[in-house]
Amino acid sequence: IIGATFVILWILFCVIILINVIFNTDRKFVFNRLEGTLTMRASVLKWIPKTITIPFNEALLGYSGTPLAKSVNVSLPNSRFRYLSIMPGREQSDIYNIISFIVWYMDKNRQLPPGKDLDPYRMKSYERRKAEGFPEPL
Repeated sequence: IIGATFVILWILFCVIILINVIFNTDRKFVFNRLEGTLTMRASVLKWIPKTITIPFNEALLGYSGTPLAKSVNVSLPNSRFRYLSIMPGREQSDIYNIISFIVWYMDKNRQLPPGKDLDPYRMKSYERRKAEGFPEPL
């Protein structure tokens, strides 16, 4: 009876996790460059569809993992939970490149980082910075 109860509870737990993974696919993180904010899911378990918006300068960027599988994490200050995890390649330089790209992108006083996806927005960013008198980078 104890073994059967354990198996049933384990199967129920696995079904709940599977349902969460299938139906909870909305895991958007918005890096708002102009306002300097980061919007992310408020729940660590990703079961509560509530989001929070924090200033980017309060978000903590770091990395964790094994030497073969490292990930970049964005977390809140005074919190041990990681909210955003990006899986780069195996090289240590990949982690630094991703963190550098995020910080570079979020500094609205600098030009946009290189990349084909950002090319359509480069001129608008230049005109905005020109109108503001090319302020110093943050």
